[in-house]
Amino acid sequence: YASDASAENGAALAMALLLADQGTSDNGSKALELASASARKAPRNFYAQFVYCEAALHMKDFRDASWCSSAMRLIAPHDALALYYSAIAEGNEGKMDEARRDLEEAHANGLPEAQYGPLHDAIEGTRSPIERWAPAVGKALAGWIAGFVVLLGLGSLLSAAAVRAARRVPTEATGHARGLDAWLRRLYRGVLWLVCAYYYVSLPIIALLAVGMAAATFYVCMTMGVLPIRILVIVFFIVVVSLGAIWRSFTASNKDEAPGEELDLSSHPKLRSVLDEVAARIGTPSVDTVYVTPGTDIAVLERGRLSKQLRSKGERCLVLGAGVLDGMRIGELKSILAHEYGHFHNEDTAGGGFALAVRRSLATMV
Repeated sequence: YASDASAENGAALAMALLLADQGTSDNGSKALELASASARKAPRNFYAQFVYCEAALHMKDFRDASWCSSAMRLIAPHDALALYYSAIAEGNEGKMDEARRDLEEAHANGLPEAQYGPLHDAIEGTRSPIERWAPAVGKALAGWIAGFVVLLGLGSLLSAAAVRAARRVPTEATGHARGLDAWLRRLYRGVLWLVCAYYYVSLPIIALLAVGMAAATFYVCMTMGVLPIRILVIVFFIVVVSLGAIWRSFTASNKDEAPGEELDLSSHPKLRSVLDEVAARIGTPSVDTVYVTPGTDIAVLERGRLSKQLRSKGERCLVLGAGVLDGMRIGELKSILAHEYGHFHNEDTAGGGFALAVRRSLATMV
């Protein structure tokens, strides 16, 4: 350096002084002074700016570190070292988002893990729990809502298509859906099951959101140094009530209540005979149980565990209102029963218990 005081030689000498500095001499100060002079001599020399940054950080002179890191970015905008020193300078200025972005780019461009790891941990350590978790939670929530919207839209389209198909005259004398109509029914049933399953998966998500919002409110109050007791009590009350409603809705969905008073068919052989005759005419198994109501109901449904319903092994039930039988002739009853058996024949009731369980769950929660 004494023989040629160039920027390159000055930077090399400054680096040698830094390596020799053990904290017991003024080599660090000399190195920073020398590196600063070399950087000014050659503002476009990457190595001179690099040594200047090393010396500035060694002496904890963050203002100089900001200057030299900016110079390195001008010379080589996407160099790993330039991005690394830029991230350090931005972090010390409180620009954590910029520091995080530059550090990740530096890592992608080849910054060694030994340099990346400690700085990454230091930057992440400055973030609050809300800042750390909010992006991930936001993306998960957006995906969850998007999934719900897609299923809801698909279900609405299939519902309209199924209703239009049901209005058409069947192509077979049996009335059984064939071809595109059969495929449409299966697809619609599958989407219905998916929506129901999505509902149950969503219950714990809603519970976590309620607890998370309460925790976030408490954290914000703590960081502000104020604990508004009234607000916290209200939030706590809302969370407890919400969790209770979710739990009740989940347990209520498992209750399979009888739709009426069960009729002993062995005591009514003529009714049993009519039920079996119509089932044979339609070509489907007869009902297993008949429930009587005081109203004017006539409907069929499947009861039993969901696993059985999905395999079409559920209990076939007929709901028969006493009021509708007043004045009705046997032939009229048979024609209505034929219509109801048609639902079994076309598997319209398959999985219906799942949808009914969701409806009971929603009503309980509300």
